[in-house]
Amino acid sequence: MLYLNPLFPHRRVSIFPDHADPLQFYFLPMMPRLSVTHDSVTGADSPQLQLIEYEARPVRRFINFDVNIGLDQTCWMG
Repeated sequence: MLYLNPLFPHRRVSIFPDHADPLQFYFLPMMPRLSVTHDSVTGADSPQLQLIEYEARPVRRFINFDVNIGLDQTCWMG
């Protein structure tokens, strides 16, 4: 389990200690980004977003999006 407060930020990465093991740490990027897919027709990257609207009274809307919490090379470079 993670502690909610990060131990310290370092190079756009937050480092969290484990609640039970003092030698175990986890890391996450400080700024997650939207996941994208490559559109082969346009050649552009499109964010993974979905809007669902129900025709009810009152109208109900839901938004669904995928977030990438992986680390890219810029987090590891100085």
